[in-house]
Amino acid sequence: MQFVQATEDGGVSMRVIGMSAAPGVVDNTHPRFARVSASYGEVIQIAEPDPSEALRLSGIVDPVEIHFLNSPVGEILGTDNEVALSEAELEKLASDLGRNTQLLLKISEIAQSEERVIFYATTANQAKTFSQLLSLRGTLSLSVTGEMASGLRTSEISKFSEAKLQQVLCVHGALISAREVDGVNAVIIALPTMSEALLHQMIGRLATGRGSPARPLKIFAVADAVPRYMELIRELTRETAAQP
Repeated sequence: MQFVQATEDGGVSMRVIGMSAAPGVVDNTHPRFARVSASYGEVIQIAEPDPSEALRLSGIVDPVEIHFLNSPVGEILGTDNEVALSEAELEKLASDLGRNTQLLLKISEIAQSEERVIFYATTANQAKTFSQLLSLRGTLSLSVTGEMASGLRTSEISKFSEAKLQQVLCVHGALISAREVDGVNAVIIALPTMSEALLHQMIGRLATGRGSPARPLKIFAVADAVPRYMELIRELTRETAAQP
């Protein structure tokens, strides 16, 4: 409510269109609604029971398909921290030979059918290593990580987008959008995040503005044994199952 307070104090007169995730703003029985109404006079509300579906129907966001990739790592991870895996746990996943072998084969396979792929790696080193290994195997690839200087990262993303022969962009510590890279048909998530916001950003930025509703964006999530992460993926699966 800081914005409302600022306009009250400054005597500002304006019309405002707002989108809010706070039910108190759109619920006219909530005390906060009374304050917004008192500040702006007439308040017109448009309540959408399923915002994700509304965005898909409007053509702003393309539909997505969720697929699972089996993980050979059986040990349950992340039980000591409900927010994020530790660096040691991430490194353990990234260095697992069976998981890496399976991932390399699957990424190469997916790239052959889906043309352009974003691979969200477990660690920065894995992103760089996979980029090199994939290219050696004939699947042209580049990598971008959060360790790179901002200018270099932007340059590499642009290079990937413009070079149509490049098939896989290996990413860690950065988020890629459909506005930066076009023609992406698949996303492989090998970063078992327990952040719902981060997971939605990884998928949502590539589904928004993509402009290919007839060809859903395919999401391949590595099913690592991280309870909270698997809960989030299953929830996404339930949401997408209801898509028109």
